[in-house]
Amino acid sequence: MESLPNKTNKSEENSCAICLLMVCEPIKLPCSHIFCKYCLEKMKENDINNFFCPLCRRMIPLLFKFIVNKILENEYLSNNKENYQKRIDEIDSYRVVDGFFEKVKLFYGNYHEIVENKENNNHHQWKFFFKGEIKSKWKMKDLIKKVEVQLDPNFGGAPIILRDQPFELNRSGFDEFTLVFKIYWQKWLKMEPVSVEHHLNFDKSITKMAYILKFKKDIHKPIFNKI
Repeated sequence: MESLPNKTNKSEENSCAICLLMVCEPIKLPCSHIFCKYCLEKMKENDINNFFCPLCRRMIPLLFKFIVNKILENEYLSNNKENYQKRIDEIDSYRVVDGFFEKVKLFYGNYHEIVENKENNNHHQWKFFFKGEIKSKWKMKDLIKKVEVQLDPNFGGAPIILRDQPFELNRSGFDEFTLVFKIYWQKWLKMEPVSVEHHLNFDKSITKMAYILKFKKDIHKPIFNKI
């Protein structure tokens, strides 16, 4: 039978290292560390490539399923049923609020390949991209007005404006660097532009990260019901 780790500090007993509150719907990771299911779900939302245990930094397999450990949950309930029920109620309220929002997963990153170049040292051919899910009901043109990309100073010049889909930018260079892209949303979203950093990765052929766009479900009804 699995047992909870012994802790001398009662205030920290059975606490989640993410929210620092009592663990609710415990998930035991392959590394044996335990967290709230809701906390892990929120973490994974924003990173599809690098999902690590918050404590030991061990990689969590992408296919790892968040199945509540009933043995641990029953032990929490038997030790402190009242407080555990309060945590359940809190998490349920968070999920209710989440239900009022539309969440759209967008992806950004870069492709990379080594190319022969006899004229200079620019052997790294790369392509920056910003796109949506293939099967999403949302089209990028309905969400994004334009994307502004600021390259490393070595490239010189003003930010590059990407107005048409696909939002992609091809260049070649001699080393990695961090670019900044600014997302301008369509007017109906009523959201300020957002700046995101992306470090070009030349260690593999594709680097892909996730960005979660979140907005209230009711704000698009007057617009899209007219279509």
